Amino acid sequence: GKKPSSFSVHKSRSSFVFYRITRVYHIIYFFDKSGCKTGFYMLQCNAWKGVLTTMKIGFDNQKYLTMQSEHIRERISQFGDKLYLEFGGKLFDDYHASRVLPGFAPDSKLKMLLQLADQAEIVIAINAADIEKNKIRHDLGITYDADVLRLIQEYRDKGLYVGSVVITRYTGQPSADVFKTKLEHLGIKVYRHYPIDGYPNNIAHIVSDEGYGKNDYIETTKPLVIITAPGPGSGKMATCLSQL
Repeated sequence: GKKPSSFSVHKSRSSFVFYRITRVYHIIYFFDKSGCKTGFYMLQCNAWKGVLTTMKIGFDNQKYLTMQSEHIRERISQFGDKLYLEFGGKLFDDYHASRVLPGFAPDSKLKMLLQLADQAEIVIAINAADIEKNKIRHDLGITYDADVLRLIQEYRDKGLYVGSVVITRYTGQPSADVFKTKLEHLGIKVYRHYPIDGYPNNIAHIVSDEGYGKNDYIETTKPLVIITAPGPGSGKMATCLSQL
């Protein structure tokens, strides 16, 4: 009968639910306490007659877990006993991915890796310049070096093996040296990679002894090596290439 209002907001202790009503869909947005949108859901309506049918979720989480883990196993067998895999974004708490892909769980990538836990080893990369300038991860309000410590503990608590930390673009930064010593006192292996002149265009120099050859070689023991980081610009891809 009566056309509903275009917008309405309902608040609970833990979240906000925002309804936007159009002539075709009821769109429900979900927000956390900080006001960040954590997802949405769409209901198809028959004009304004109140007949609602739910739409399919756009991302099949279980299918992702199955297909991705199978594909990684295939890649490991294809390349022998070592596969370096750069993971963009966050391995868990990936709320950005869950916002843009309805049905994608914030910890989907972590669950997928747990299916390969017996074969996987994690190496965490952090840029020495980010340590020196106390770069902040704004979603958590902590520095990148503090987040590396947090990630190590989180991965271990989940049952994943963290093999080492690599400090990239190292040029003798004092703060990086202090962080390296702190990690080693905790029993964590630390490696250093250096800036390369002419990167990424001077291929001959990059693959020479004065390029990747100058970097520490990261010793790993598992066939699947996951390269991850607290944020962008940490040198994940360069770490993979240096290892090769």
